[in-house]
Amino acid sequence: MTGTAPYDPFWQGESMFEGGTSRPAAPFSFVPAGLGGASDVGRPPGALRARAMLGLNGVAPLAAPLALDVSWAPDASPKLHLALARACGSLGAALCLNPAQLAARAEVIKAAKVPVILSVAPGETASSSLCAKADLLLLRLHGDGGAPALLGESALPPYVEAARAMGGYRVPICVGTSGAAVPEAPMLKEAVQAGLSGLAISAGAQPLALPIAALLGAAARAKAAAPKLPLILDAAGPAEGASIAAALAGGGALALSRAPVQATAAHEAFEAADWKALGDALARALRVSWEDAQRCAARAGLRDPRDLTRENLRALTYDAAALSGIKLAGYDERLPWWAH
Repeated sequence: MTGTAPYDPFWQGESMFEGGTSRPAAPFSFVPAGLGGASDVGRPPGALRARAMLGLNGVAPLAAPLALDVSWAPDASPKLHLALARACGSLGAALCLNPAQLAARAEVIKAAKVPVILSVAPGETASSSLCAKADLLLLRLHGDGGAPALLGESALPPYVEAARAMGGYRVPICVGTSGAAVPEAPMLKEAVQAGLSGLAISAGAQPLALPIAALLGAAARAKAAAPKLPLILDAAGPAEGASIAAALAGGGALALSRAPVQATAAHEAFEAADWKALGDALARALRVSWEDAQRCAARAGLRDPRDLTRENLRALTYDAAALSGIKLAGYDERLPWWAH
């Protein structure tokens, strides 16, 4: 040991269902969708069948619909990358990298058989050969500081078409935006017609990140504009089971989080263990989070969190219901401005 690492329930692999663990109250609860929707209530977590990322044909399968976002950390060490790849390979999750990271670590990631999301932020570039190494291309429309990639929404459809050409029309294209700047419905529909395969909605960077309720509200608006468009919910908060399950229930096909990367980087400085031990510790923590997501789904009578819908959620506070459009517990209806 080189010091004393901060106490972190996630890193310690503590289930949110264990007694004595101090965590903030969750803004949502999980319930069966109707009287006949509780066949798997109380079912214990276990291995689930892998499904194609975002449900897209020909895209790499994931055993857990989770991607770890390291693209925001340009100075991540080789040890950290190795640990993340080992953990993702063990869980069956994906890894989100920026162009420089993928160029430097492509062989390591390939050896670990980890699906890759290539994140391209404003100011970054990616060659055709680099795009070909990714399973999914994520074009961020804003940087962490808010700098835009496009001068206006009208540029979005040609931007998507150009990206498809860059990927040789083989790599699915997603665009990423903040929950406060989801494209308007007409432009989003045009982008889908141009070949857009998914939309990532971000909470933004701390300390100004949006709460998950706001993300679910943005997801509802995006789904109203393009019902069949897969969504990635990019939550900045902890990757705990309830957050993952709520993101999936709220319309997300994939949960993207930087929090596990931050936890791993923090403990890398305190643990003298090699990258394999670091990766195994992260894998255990992620597995507990995914099992907790399954426990949340079991409260709603479903075995697989990927089968959750908004009807399985109830907001526990007025603010959560107001931001998300989820039915308010006790009232059991959406608030009036969402009920149209």
